[in-house]
Formats: sequence, structure tokens, C-alpha cells
Amino acid sequence: LKLLKTGLTADHRRAQSQLLCHKVAERVKALASASLPPTGRVHVCSFLPMYFEPDLTGVMSDLWSGVRSSQFQMYVPRMVPADGIYRNEMHFVEALNQADLLESFAPQGKWNITEITPEVWKRDCLDSQRRGVLGHIPPAPSTFFASDKGQQHLLLVLCPATAFDSSCGRIGKGAGFYDRFISEAMRQLNVASPPTITMKLIGVGFDEQVVTNVPMEPSDVFMDEVLTPTHHFIKDVHAQ
Repeated sequence: LKLLKTGLTADHRRAQSQLLCHKVAERVKALASASLPPTGRVHVCSFLPMYFEPDLTGVMSDLWSGVRSSQFQMYVPRMVPADGIYRNEMHFVEALNQADLLESFAPQGKWNITEITPEVWKRDCLDSQRRGVLGHIPPAPSTFFASDKGQQHLLLVLCPATAFDSSCGRIGKGAGFYDRFISEAMRQLNVASPPTITMKLIGVGFDEQVVTNVPMEPSDVFMDEVLTPTHHFIKDVHAQ
């Protein structure tokens, strides 16, 4: 983590992010084509970067502007501190398009992370159904998306990290937001009937984040794939 914060220049992060965005967008489209009929829906949980993370806004721009743009819905995180109702948890809030990303999201909180503004959150998520939310919002119980009968859904979660390895192990930054979100998603998808939702976890990072071995605890979740500018690891498959 210290290397990411101090050892990579802004120019390096910018150049590597551009390479990564193209690679990730192409992989998302390939998974959608392989997994879904043309009427299927793809829900992509991306992230807006802290200053030392890859910038994936280019992935969202690519998917919003492509020939099958209507098939993709893009989401970005909103962190919710413990307040008596919630423990520290993470929701994914839909970003509607490029203009919406600029107008409805702004740096928030102690770490200056870009998230949906409190006003838009209340207007569009709590008081209306204007934009989708993956995760738990009041007063409804925890839900991910209302699955249209017979329609197939692909949920792709793009996960940042401190480090990855070639076995698709991942270590986060210690807060456990992604671990809790993924655990709840798996719980809900396992009991869904009929099972119309497929989830894939894709770790995304810089080459410098790949290490020989990530120490994994029994509760930790392996990624299905890991993408960096020059690596593509697939769980249980030889590294590419």
C-alpha cells in the first residue's frame, strides 16, 4: 500500500489506467456476449478511485457509448458508516451516464472519495426509484435488483485491492467493505429462485500490485479473474 501511495507517479497511474480501461471494457463485453442473450442485463459495479488506485471512469464511458450500451448499467460505491441501523457497509449506486457522473457525484468524507451527493441520494434513492441501488437501503430489506421474469442478469463486481496474486487471491485495504458486500450478494443469489443472476468477481489493479502469494484467510473470497495492464489471471486456470 505504501508503494501505491508514494511509489507510483501520477503520470504512471494515468497511463496505466488508460491501458487498463481498454482491457477491462473489452473483457466485460466479452463476458456479456458469452454469458447472456442480447436481452440480458449487465450490472457493472465499478469504483471511483482514491488517488493511488486505477481510474476506471474510461470503462464506464466505453460501455455507455458502445453499440450495446442499453444492455449495461453502471454502479459505483457509497460507503455507509455505522449509525445504529447499519454497520459499516457499502452500497452500489447507479450512475446513469457521463453527465450524471459529473453532476450527481462529488468528493465526500474523510478520505475525499467521490460518491453520490447526500441530496441526490435522498431524492433519487430514498424518495424515488430513479436510480438503482445494489445493497441495503431503508425501508426495504436488502435487495440487489428486481429480476424481470425470465430475463438473465450478469453482475460483474470490479474490485480494487492492495495486492493480488496469480491464483486470484486478493487482499483489500482492511476495512472489509468488499468482503461484506460480496458475502451478502452470494447469500442472496444462492437463495434466488429461479436463479437468473450470475455474479463474477474481477480484481482490477496495477502490475505493481501483483505479488507471489496473498495470505488468504478462510473467510476471504478469491476473485474469478484479475486484470492488470499486462496480466490476466483466471481462477484455477494458468495465468495468461
